[in-house]
Formats: sequence, structure tokens, C-alpha cells
Amino acid sequence: EYTRYLRQYRRRDAIEYARRHFPPFSRTEMPTIHKLMGALLFEDRLESSPYAQDLFNDQLWESTEKMFVCEYCGVLSLPPVCPLFALVNAGIIAFPVLLKANRILPKSGAFTDELPIEVEIEDKPQYHSIFICPVTHEESSQENPPMILRCGHILSKNAILKLPKGNTRFKCPYCPSEQPIEQCAEINI
Repeated sequence: EYTRYLRQYRRRDAIEYARRHFPPFSRTEMPTIHKLMGALLFEDRLESSPYAQDLFNDQLWESTEKMFVCEYCGVLSLPPVCPLFALVNAGIIAFPVLLKANRILPKSGAFTDELPIEVEIEDKPQYHSIFICPVTHEESSQENPPMILRCGHILSKNAILKLPKGNTRFKCPYCPSEQPIEQCAEINI
């Protein structure tokens, strides 16, 4: 905000902002505060000032913004990029390899469940999906983990505990399969 005021030649607003917001940081960030206040002397020629490279470099601000986004998302255990973007990006990387494999490998249909080749995706952080139970619409947690049924459908633990009516067997809400609670297994997504 302070640097925005300086760039807009709003000296009074910059000084007022500094008076309100800088004091709590005076013990730990005094050299930075000195630079910021020194930039006031070059208000009408900021781009040629000694402070231009440190305070008004757009690339520096962009990298700082990315760093804050990554840290914020890390604290919340969220990916720093949109999951759809990550998925499309992985598809773009994998597509040429899969296209080449499709031309070379026989068309027998033997590989319907898995790929016959390994596709390397860049070594970027891998984030786990968030599972939302389709029955209770609750997000999974350590207390309410996703559980896989014998039929392959996945529900939350709370949903599975609510399904049996008076006994330990229940019917899957998505297929005719029936099973006991003991046969459900916790999974990591």
C-alpha cells in the first residue's frame, strides 16, 4: 500500500500509512523502514532512485506474491494452483507419450485397466484430493476418513455407520451390493 501511494505521488497518504502501520515492525524491520522512508525523498523520480531496484521492481513483487500464495496454501494444506490447471497441465505433458504409445503398442485391448508405460510428470508437489462423502456431503478428516466398500464405492466412515438398520450389514447406496461394516477398509486419497 505504501509503495502504491509513492508511485501515485500521494506523499501525504504514504506518510500517514507509515505512521499507522510501521511502528509495530520498528524493532525487527528498521532497515527496511529506513529504505521505505528514504524513498520519500525521491518521490518525483522514483524509477531512477537508489530505491527503485529494491522497492519498485515488478518481478520482485510478483515473486513475493507467488511466495505468499504458496505459503498461505501450504498452511491450509491446499495446492497453490487450481486443481483443474494442474490436471490439464499433467494431461498436456502426458499426451505426447500416450499418443506415441498408442501408435506403437498393439491394439489388442489387453491394457484396459492400466497403462503399459510409465508417464513422468514433472517433480512438482503432489497434493491429495479432498474427499467429500456423496451421502453425508461431509469432508473427510482423520476422525471421518474415506472408506472403500467391497463393491468399490467410497463413502465416509460416518455414512457407513449410519447405513445399517439394527444390524451390522448394509446395502451400498449406489449398487445392490450388501456387506458387513467389518469388510469396509480405510483408504488414503
